[in-house]
Amino acid sequence: MNRDAINLTLLTLAAIAAAAVVMHLHPFAAAPTFEPQRQKPLFGWITLGLALVSLFYVVRKRKSLQWPGELQHWRSAHVVVGLLFFVSLFLHSGGSMGAGVSLGVLAMSAAILLTGLWGIISQGMIPRRMTTTLQDPVYKSQLQDDINRIMREISEELEGRTPEFRFVYQRHILPAISITRPSLTQQRAFFHRYDPTSSDTNAAYHDLGQLSLMEQEVFYTMAEKALDILEIRRGQGYQRLLNQWLVWHIGLTSVILAAILMHITASYYY
Repeated sequence: MNRDAINLTLLTLAAIAAAAVVMHLHPFAAAPTFEPQRQKPLFGWITLGLALVSLFYVVRKRKSLQWPGELQHWRSAHVVVGLLFFVSLFLHSGGSMGAGVSLGVLAMSAAILLTGLWGIISQGMIPRRMTTTLQDPVYKSQLQDDINRIMREISEELEGRTPEFRFVYQRHILPAISITRPSLTQQRAFFHRYDPTSSDTNAAYHDLGQLSLMEQEVFYTMAEKALDILEIRRGQGYQRLLNQWLVWHIGLTSVILAAILMHITASYYY
């Protein structure tokens, strides 16, 4: 992993270890008393504030790219604020698991922490240049735009072609551009299929004898574009793999914010 991912991983693991110690020793357990525990609402509001502050990273990443500071530093701050949220939540709960909504919020907080750790590790295991590129929303949009453009070019080149050319197209080009999530094996298979020197029995040159030299050149131009589409879609596949953890991280965050609002409402209503 890269240095940044290692540091954030160690910081997260330290927070998890501290939480385990607190749960075992109960150092914040309050003594029985009839007096209201004033520190619990204080830490409750601090916890809510930290949760809201952590959302600034989402706004910075997706909506406000012109905000100052590198995105990497914003991510590190997001992790630190998230860990402070976890600590504050433990202080608010007195170091115990609690029950009902409190238990649910604590469990979801732990799940968010673990999915965040999943994201740090998965992003830290691949080269930094690839991570930066695949996380860039502009790059993500550009990938799909490139696919749409190449597909239009192939469609335009197909217009007015002979039935023989269309047969070769449907046999060799169409299957390649129809795969929305190609594997590395499929990508390599089509690369060998388009190789004029390939010994593959499915190689395209076996069917090109019925085409004119001009149509053969057009076919190989299409084949290059089909390989480009496979390459781009492989990049999109890496994007999906890199961001799988976000589905859980964002989903759990949405649920926990709703649960926190329910907890606040119930606390002041009852």
